[in-house]
Amino acid sequence: QSVNPLVRADPVELLRRLIDQSDGGPDGDDVDEIEERGSETREVLGQSVEVTTFEAQVDLDVDEEALADAEGVEEAEGLDDGEVPALVHVATVEHREDVIALVGVHPQAVEERGTLLSLMEAVEH
Repeated sequence: QSVNPLVRADPVELLRRLIDQSDGGPDGDDVDEIEERGSETREVLGQSVEVTTFEAQVDLDVDEEALADAEGVEEAEGLDDGEVPALVHVATVEHREDVIALVGVHPQAVEERGTLLSLMEAVEH
């Protein structure tokens, strides 16, 4: 039986652990206002895996002109002080003796959900 804490972590706890281990550290404010938006089941490494989607405010250094010029972006909204409304997709899967955390993030203004979920389904281990 696995003793890895990620095996039993709920998606919010997993996301907070990943944020805490990022460059922002436990007191950083890289991601704020995390709110669950739903979940769906996908096939990853031959297993049915629940992928949970969150809405969050992500603090990034954003080139507003580059984002405004990006394909599929009508206008660069919500970029004051580098805060970007984003969707975060999170899942974990046990494979062999490992626990794999899958995380995908994209601005809400750019629809990349399908691409990120497809990448999760295509992961190799």
